Amino acid sequence: MLHPSLPISVIGISFCCGIVLREMVTDSPSFTMVGFAFVFMWLSHIKRWQIVFWSAVVGAFVLLGMIRHVPVKNKEANHEKQIVVMVQKPLNTNSFGHQYIVKNQDDNERLLLQTPLSQTFLIGDRLLTQGSLVPIPKPKNPVDFDFKTYMNQKGVVRKIIASHDEHILLPPQQSLRRWAHQTQRKLVQQLNKLPIHLESKALIMALVLGEKRDLSEERIAQYQRAGAMHLLAISGLHIGILLLLFRTIVSPLKRFRYGSVAAALLPVVLLWCFAFVSGASASVTRAVTMFSFLQLGLGLNRKLIRMQSLWASFFILLFIQPKFIFDVGFQLSYSAVLGIVWMLPYWQKMVRSKNTIIQPISTLFGLGLIAQISVLPLSLFYFHQFPLLFWVSNLSLFP
Repeated sequence: MLHPSLPISVIGISFCCGIVLREMVTDSPSFTMVGFAFVFMWLSHIKRWQIVFWSAVVGAFVLLGMIRHVPVKNKEANHEKQIVVMVQKPLNTNSFGHQYIVKNQDDNERLLLQTPLSQTFLIGDRLLTQGSLVPIPKPKNPVDFDFKTYMNQKGVVRKIIASHDEHILLPPQQSLRRWAHQTQRKLVQQLNKLPIHLESKALIMALVLGEKRDLSEERIAQYQRAGAMHLLAISGLHIGILLLLFRTIVSPLKRFRYGSVAAALLPVVLLWCFAFVSGASASVTRAVTMFSFLQLGLGLNRKLIRMQSLWASFFILLFIQPKFIFDVGFQLSYSAVLGIVWMLPYWQKMVRSKNTIIQPISTLFGLGLIAQISVLPLSLFYFHQFPLLFWVSNLSLFP
């Protein structure tokens, strides 16, 4: 008998392979080919040709993934002119200034804009600037970070070289993401007024609001060496802890009529409220979507639904935004959570204790161990390192 999560996992993996394959080929398949593949899949299902059916499923969703993903094309530099752009996403902040991903209002091209430290913008801000568009250069040193490839995976191939630092603000474009970003900035301003140490304040803002620009390079390096860098970025770990907390808070509702439905849905609502308060960044939105599906599976009180929910969220997120598959954070989050959902029950059966102190500690240790083993191949591939202190840092920092 096939595992219940096999169909949706085959669909998700096949669709993912189609996206990656589209990056390697120049031509996209036609909708006619996809249509024939789905018709062949349906016919083989009726005839009960199992091997043919699963081959057709793989082929159909590989083709669908290739059609859904449109690779970015390299563009040449152009002459200086006036450009109207809209801020889509704050990217990074360093000693040279702030970096933003903006959208050209003329042709919807995504561009990289760098501004001085004295200038900050919100999502939805519209700017009139004078400058030229030039391709993002490749790294001069082969061992340096490949910023060009990093930006290409985000759909950005050119940056704005402004003729001056001043930009003319135009009426902003209102949206839910702009409101979320404004809420995050207001909370950051309130935290800055608290009479606590600057390092502690910066750590709180990173852990709660995803605001890392005030963290010192020394503190970031300490977390990297300890294998706990994931604690400084709001992602699957934080959302998972919040989901556990919300589930505990609403659990008394199960005693009432229809309380089980409320206990299943309220944590999802609270997760999305937190996502918007923390700025609704792409990584937070992905993690909340993933755990929303997981919570609905948990709400049905069926273990197999949990794995199916994760694969369903994987497929839906990639269908909405195929470029997510090239995001390292996306890959790490799903690798860790899939590993935990699959392996943690086996760990709990293997290491079982009636002691109320030992049991949660062993579960916590197992969770950190499984998560790190799940992301080990990706960590070695992208970062060329594997911190051996991860289990100590996770055991001490998770509570």
